[in-house]
Amino acid sequence: MQLEQLLDQFDRYPFTDRPEKDKDARIVKEDGITSLEMLMGAKMFSSPIRAVIRSNSGDRRHPDIAILPHKEHFHFLVCETTDGTKLPDCLDGSWRSPQAVQEHYSKFIQKGEA
Repeated sequence: MQLEQLLDQFDRYPFTDRPEKDKDARIVKEDGITSLEMLMGAKMFSSPIRAVIRSNSGDRRHPDIAILPHKEHFHFLVCETTDGTKLPDCLDGSWRSPQAVQEHYSKFIQKGEA
């Protein structure tokens, strides 16, 4: 299944800030400076995608980032863009949590808009 189809499935579930295992699909976290949404939840655990980070910047020059399990090291996560564009160098590598990715992406966007 392609990434776009997985994202379409993901978008069928409603937003919640208090996810309940196997019931609610995602939570939204706002970053006060760069206005990033992090979409994630229990329903996604049956899918390769663990979270999607979406920038709400008006010019849309920052791609949505999908966070997936590392193929060899299951305790790590890796990132890729949802539209197939080049992944920002700052996100290349492996991560321990979606929150760590969001924080790093936020800093990257802040530097670019300074």
